[in-house]
Amino acid sequence: MRCMPVRLSPSTRERLRASVELGQSADAQPLFERALSIREKVLGPTDGDTADCLFYLAGVRFEQGQYAEAKPLSGRLDRSRQRSG
Repeated sequence: MRCMPVRLSPSTRERLRASVELGQSADAQPLFERALSIREKVLGPTDGDTADCLFYLAGVRFEQGQYAEAKPLSGRLDRSRQRSG
């Protein structure tokens, strides 16, 4: 999992990893949101690690049935890939 933001503490990164591995998307969502915010500020919106965070956050929202929230993230991911590729 590459969505390990620059400024999250080791304990937060471990909680994120465990939440994903255990299928606890509700616990993972705020951590991915924080990771995405940090990556966008530090690395920029078109960086590959930022795109990874978009991908994981969209997946978490999709798993929770939050389709309306997941769709714009998928669109951002597509635009990011088009700009970088």
